Formats: sequence, structure tokens, C-alpha cells
Amino acid sequence: MLILQTIRCAAQLGFSAPLRARRNGAAILGPMIAVRRGVEGIVGCLGYWVGLFLAVWPLMAVEPAEQSAFDAALRDFETGLWERADRQFSDFEAQFPQSTLRAEVDQRRAYAVGEIKMARKEFGAAADQFAEFQKAFSASPRAALAAVREATARFKAGDPAAAVAVLQKSDGPFAHELQAGKELSLIYSGLMVKAESLFVIKEYSKAEETLELAGERSAQSPREKWERLRLSVLVREAAGKPERALEAAQSLVALAADDASLADRRAPSYSFAALLAVRLKNDAKAREWFEQNLAPETPVEFQREATLYVASRAVASQNWAYARQQLESFLVSHPTDTNAAQFRLILGRAIFRQYQGTVQSLTNTADAASLLAEASLKFQEIITNTPAGEFTGSAYLGRGWCLWVDAIIRQGTNRLKDAEAHFARAAELLPHGTEQAEARFKYADCLMDRGAAVEALTNYLAVAEGYADVPENTPRVEVAWQQTALSATQAHRLDAAMKAVDRLLALNPRAEATAQTVLAVGQALIKAQKLDDARGLLSRFSTAVPDSKFRPDAQLALASADYEDRRWTNVVVELGDWIRANTNHPKILPARWYLALARAKAGELTNAVTEFTELASRFPTEPAAVQAVWWLADSYFNNGEYDRAEQACFTITTNAAWKGRPEWYRAFFRQAEAAYRRQNWTKAGEMLFEFLNHNADAQMPSDLPPPAFLLLGDYHRSRPPESGESQDAILSKAFEAYKGAVEFAAKHSTNSPIRPLALKAMADCNLQQAVHDTNFYQKAVDLYQRVLMDSVASSELRASASIGLAQCYSHLADRFLAAGKVTDGEVLRTRAIDHLLDVVHGRYLNANERADASSIGEAGARAGEMMEASGKWSEAASLYDRLAEELAAMRPRWLAKAAFARKQAGG
Repeated sequence: MLILQTIRCAAQLGFSAPLRARRNGAAILGPMIAVRRGVEGIVGCLGYWVGLFLAVWPLMAVEPAEQSAFDAALRDFETGLWERADRQFSDFEAQFPQSTLRAEVDQRRAYAVGEIKMARKEFGAAADQFAEFQKAFSASPRAALAAVREATARFKAGDPAAAVAVLQKSDGPFAHELQAGKELSLIYSGLMVKAESLFVIKEYSKAEETLELAGERSAQSPREKWERLRLSVLVREAAGKPERALEAAQSLVALAADDASLADRRAPSYSFAALLAVRLKNDAKAREWFEQNLAPETPVEFQREATLYVASRAVASQNWAYARQQLESFLVSHPTDTNAAQFRLILGRAIFRQYQGTVQSLTNTADAASLLAEASLKFQEIITNTPAGEFTGSAYLGRGWCLWVDAIIRQGTNRLKDAEAHFARAAELLPHGTEQAEARFKYADCLMDRGAAVEALTNYLAVAEGYADVPENTPRVEVAWQQTALSATQAHRLDAAMKAVDRLLALNPRAEATAQTVLAVGQALIKAQKLDDARGLLSRFSTAVPDSKFRPDAQLALASADYEDRRWTNVVVELGDWIRANTNHPKILPARWYLALARAKAGELTNAVTEFTELASRFPTEPAAVQAVWWLADSYFNNGEYDRAEQACFTITTNAAWKGRPEWYRAFFRQAEAAYRRQNWTKAGEMLFEFLNHNADAQMPSDLPPPAFLLLGDYHRSRPPESGESQDAILSKAFEAYKGAVEFAAKHSTNSPIRPLALKAMADCNLQQAVHDTNFYQKAVDLYQRVLMDSVASSELRASASIGLAQCYSHLADRFLAAGKVTDGEVLRTRAIDHLLDVVHGRYLNANERADASSIGEAGARAGEMMEASGKWSEAASLYDRLAEELAAMRPRWLAKAAFARKQAGG
């Protein structure tokens, strides 16, 4: 009985009290340790029987109720119910204040308080409590455990260095336990806390050494080995030892695969190892380990992760079939998965890229169209099923691309509108980032395609300026600035275009696209007559990139700016230098053309002629050469050098390479005109007849036949009559030619100004023929009336037609008066005077038209003569007074006539 009581007392005093459990990460020391310590207690008690008898005597007096209360609290403590144990020990102290078990209670309460604070995540307070425990109970078997718990608390409080200091304190309880090597599980726990703390403070070598020590000095369970290997992987990776990290990862996955007790750790192991391989850019290992998690029995979160990776890599390597297989397999197995939209998005992108690959390889177009439709459907499924989902914006972007491509292929306006709407919606839904930038860029592309340059400019500019914080968007920024410049020029926002090229010159002045954009904006500035801005931009580019292959183009554009500014001397110098420096440039021909023009405009006509002549002889088949010769012909013709003009035109009309071109027809007609002006009647007639034989040619410009018919009529009226040819016959031929001009204009629905000229000429022919046949007067009157009603007739021509009408009525009046029909004659003369006064008073003038002085003078003079002939001297005097006011240059003459008329009137 005494022996049993002694054993009981030893246990109560803590001589053999076991550390039965460690909660929240503490090691479970196990029953064998308890038995060993119990035996040691018994041996101690028996060895010192007499001395201990007096010591334990008071304990033998513990009452059963007291012992029962203590045991109940102890069970809660050993189970890890820290708050309950603390209350139980507190109640015990209150109920048994003089208990001989008070020391045991205080020790356990002190430890339990630390664990309570840990559970509440009051890590700083917990660490201090465990530190106090070690001081107060340094001899306690729990002192080493308290040190581990203090280190754990300090680590969790964010002070890993302090955690390391606790565990490596040379005279600390953990150091003693490590040296004794008895509590192996506790040693493992402490070393793991120390290793993780060293890892956090980046002392990787020490962390690795600590992990190796943990492997050597502790008996680990499979899970503890797993945790140690996992931390070893992280430490070796951070230490810059990728191969050793991969070795540890291989051991980790092997351990999880081989040990049945780690079945729940297999998927996490493969995931952990695969992610390491991803970070180390070892795609082969990453794929190998991720593929282990593709098995149907793998927990869905790891299966999802693995599928996403292997599918994405397959897409990147253009292994479309494998990517689609994995994605579709997951969607079939998990149709309601919360990440189904993400899988559909990747699947849609994979199919779209497969379509692009199919198109590029020029394989079956039907297959390509099917792939495009399938990709579009996958994106639409996301939009339909998750209209407000995380991936809906990306789905709108993907479907926008499908619609855009379809619109380009089919040239479908509606598809393009749909694409525009999808890109716009994507830009609204997507968060700030590279995808949103892409959506806005494509939205701008759609706007540009339908001519909405102002709106396109806004979006291109937003992409160029608004995503500087998105590194992935950097390549698009340069293109966005290029498109900003293009849309700005189309929107006539040249300030924005200038800003864009400034940014391009700062970003990448040597890029070919930058040079092309600078040239385009420079030309737009020249066209808008912002010549100083154009010169500044083009000069800046030439200076910034002196060795650019586009520098000659910039210099040529500079010369064109001076050409527009009429700086002819500058242009001659600039183009002369440019031509000498760029003899093989593709634009050498237009450069020489403008040099010749500049010489002509600078007054160097001889040099210009030489330049044009050389241009035509050196490049006989080039369009610019035709223009050069045509310029020569035109210049000669306008200067009255008709023989030289005719010869220049002959150069064009006899060149077989140029025959059939519009310039060839113009030269042919001008050659006939020159012959007419030289009064070479034979040559002029032959050429006009031959030219008009081509009037049905499809290549002949429609504006040429009417003036050719008109010239033919003038030719007939001007040439000498042929042998035996009457004047009436000549006038009839002229009339038919003029009629041809009117009929051609009507047939081709052209509002040619030649039409009223030809009508007036036809009327004039009838007026001349009326001398021999009065029936022609009415025909002449009808034609003059048509001229007056013609919408394209000039004010001078309408005045001339009105004078022609007056002549008709005047001639008829003279005939009636000569025949004694005075009344009829005076009526016709009055009508003639009215038509003449219509000209003087400007009755036929339209808005913004001014009367022609010569027409007013002619009409006024004729009207005055008829008034005088009718004895209307007062009216004639008034008319002459008006003409004196209207025509200041002839004022004295009109005033003299007015005075004479008044004198005749008796005034």
C-alpha cells in the first residue's frame, strides 16, 4: 500500500508527469515517455524511502474530493482544452487554497494561459507568457516545449529573428533538450520553427543546415518528413539552388505517392512541385507533375489548376487538339464548376488561334470557317451564362475578334457593327489593364473603318496615354500613337497628329512606322497650308535620324512645302540638290517634274523647257513624261507659240506607248487647236475630223468632244470656201458641227459650258443665213432664247444672246418698214430695244454676277441708234446719261451723244 501511494505522489508532484499532448503545432510526446519517467520516479522514491516518507506524508492526506477536482482539470489540460483547464484550475485554487497540489496547478495554469493567447492569435502576449513560464518553471519538463511555443508565437507575431534567438539560446531549455536528445518530436518541432524563421530572414544556408539537423536528430512521421521536404524545396529555391530544389521536390512527390498515409497530400505535392518547376521555367517537369493531377479522382481544385496549365501550354505550342481535349474533358466532368467560364474562355481562345493557324497554312477554308464559328460560340456561352461574370469582358473581347475577322472575310457591314459593339462592351466590363487596352484599340479600329475618325481618335489616344502603368501594353502604345496620328489627320485634328508624331519620335524615331507616320502627317500639314509646322516636323525628323532610309522622302516633302509656299527659288535649289543626291530614288521622276515647274514659275522658262524636254526623252513611257510634254505644249500654246505647241503635241500623239491615254486625246485636240490658230486650215480640218471619229472611244475624256465640235464649227466659219462652195453651205456645215456639241452634251448628261456656247453659235449661223431666207430669223430667236434659259451660260453669253435677239427683231423691223408696214416695224424695233435695255439694266444677271462693260456698251449703242431712228431723242438722251454713269471710261463720248440727242429733241 505504501509503494502504491508513493507512485501516486510522485506522479502528482510532477516527478514523472508526462507531457501528454501539444496543441496548435506542439509535438505529442507519447505514452512511452510517460512510462519511462514514471519508472524513474518509482526508483527514486524507493531509493530514498526514509527521506521521502516525511516529504510525501502531507500528500497522503489529500482528500478524495480534492484529488478528483485536480484530476478533472488535469484531463482538460492534457486534452488541450486550455480555457476549460484554466477555469478548472482556477476553481480548484479557490476551493482548495491550502492544497499541496498548488505548485502543479500554478505551473499548468501558466502554460495554459500561453496556449489560450496563441489560440486567440495574441502572438506577442503569448510569446511573453511562454517566456515567463520558462523563467518561473525552468526545471519543468515543459520548459523546452514552452521555448518552442515562444519561438512559434514570435514568428507568427512577425519577428522571425526573435524566434531564432529563443531556439538557439545556448543556456535555454530547447538547447538543453536538443543536447539531451530525448524528446525527438519536440526537437523536430523546434528545428522546423527555427528553419522557417531563418528562411524568412533570408539566412538560407543556416535554414538548410537546420532542416538537415531536423532530419538527423528526430524521429519523423511521414507527414513530418513531408513538411520538412516541402520547406527544403522553398529554402533551396530561395538560396539559388534550382537543381537541389527540384531534387527535394522529386523526393516530396515520391514520398506522397509511396506512403498510403499521405494519400491526401499527393495532389498538393504534385501541385507544389509543378509550380516550383513553372517558377524555374522547367516546362517539362511542370507538365509532368501537373499531368499527375489530371486524373478524375484528383480533388477538383488541383485538377482545375493542372488543366489550366497544360491547356495553356498546349495552346502556346499550337497543340490545339491536346488543349481542346483537356479543356473539354474538364467541362464535361464538371459542367457546373465555378470556373467553367474561365475554361470556356481559354477554350474559345484556343479554337480561335487554331483558326488563325488554319488560315495561315491555307488549309481547308470550310474547316477554318467552322473553327471561327465554334470559337465565337464558346465566347457567346460565357456572355449568355454569366452576363456579369469575371470573364464576361474577356468573352466580349474574344467574340469581338471573331466578328471582326468574319466581317473582313465577308466584307459585311453588319458584322463589323456587331464587332464594334462587342469591343465597346468589353472595354466597359474589363478592368484597367492590357485586355481593356486591346478592346479600346479594336473599338477604335472599327470606328475608323466606318469613317468615325473623331471617335476613333479619342479611343486611340486613350490607349496611347492611359495604360503606361501596364507593362504588357507597351508594344501596343507605339501602334496606338501611329493610329492616333492617322485618325487625327482624317479628323482634321492636326494638333493631335503633331502630338502623336512627337511621342513617336521620342519612343522610337528609327522605326519604319514612325517615319511613315511623320511623312503622312507632314503631307497633311502641307495640304492644310500649315507650312511652317510641316517644315518644322520634317526638319526635326531629318535631324533626329540623319541616316534613315526615309530621309530623302522627308527632304522631298520639305521641298513640296516650299513649292506650296511659292518659294520657287528655294524649291529649285532644294530639288536640284535632292536629284543629284538621289539619282536612283523611286521618286526621281516627280522630283524632276516639280523642279521643271518651279523653274518655270521662277521665270526660268528656258531652263524649264530644257528640263521638260529631257524628262520626256529620258522617260518616254512614264506618265510623268506625258505630263511634262503636255506642260510644254500648254505653255507654248498659252504664249501664242502655236507651231511649238503643235510640235510638242505631235510628240505625244505619235508615241505608241501613250496612245489611248486621256493625255493622248487632249494632246490630239490641242494639236488641232494649234493648227487652227496658225490658220493651217488643211491640217486643222484633217485633225478635227479624225479626232471626232474617236468620240465614241471609252478612253476619251467626255469633256473633249463638245469643244472639238465647237472648234469644228468655228473652223468652217473661219476657213476660206472651197471651190464652188457657197456661204450658206459653209454656215450649214458650221451649224451641224455646233449641233453635234449640243447633242453630245445631252447624250452624256454633261453640264458642259460648251453647250450654251454652241447654241449661241448655232443662232448666229441662222442669223447670218436669214439674210437670204427670213425663215431663219425664228430659228435664230428660238436658239437665242435657249441660251438665255441655260443654267450654265455665263452672264456675258446671256448678254450676247440678248443682243442677238435684238438683232433678229431689228433686221425684221427694217424689212417691215422698208415694205411700208410701219406699225409692225415699230413694234419689232421696240421689242429689239427692250432686249438691248435688258442687257444695259442687267435683267439677266444672277445673284453675285456683275454686268460686262463691253456688253453694256454694245447694247446701249445699238439701243440708242434704234431710238434715234424712231425719233425717240429724249429716251435716247436719258439712255446715254445712264451709260455715262455706268461706263466711266467712255463718259465724254456718252455725254456728247446725250447732248446731241437733247438738241434734236429740242431741249
